[in-house]
Amino acid sequence: MKAARRSKTDSILNYLVDRANRPVGLSEMSSDLGFDGKIVATIASRLVSRGHVKKVRRGVYMYEEKSTVSSGEVEVICDSLTKSTERTMGRSLTKKLGISRPAEGCDSFEDLESFVLRLRGAMGTRAADDLLSVVIRRELPPKRGESLMRILGVES
Repeated sequence: MKAARRSKTDSILNYLVDRANRPVGLSEMSSDLGFDGKIVATIASRLVSRGHVKKVRRGVYMYEEKSTVSSGEVEVICDSLTKSTERTMGRSLTKKLGISRPAEGCDSFEDLESFVLRLRGAMGTRAADDLLSVVIRRELPPKRGESLMRILGVES
């Protein structure tokens, strides 16, 4: 069985993540990765629009490692966890087990932590951590996701 190839987008994002907090020019990225400059520019621009990468100035990009979890990231993770549990167990069962998303919102780290504790109580730690790991990896850039999983004590 062949190993899965990484997409150019993943390669560029990982390249920038490896050089976190250091501006990198398009020509350097293109040269180091062996990709056409126009492709690198297009993908870098797309990563900026998705919020994964910061544009420092024309032709220069940077992955900015953040030390805290933003309310937007928390909200995305809570929404995705809610959808996943409702799809798996059904809306009424998730409400009955107390693992549906809080009605008043989920936008602080404490809200996410509380949600994760309820999820672990209802599903068991291993199953909840597996689900959380999948959701975080799908929704956040690699280093941000790893950092959040470390903070939450998720064993992946």
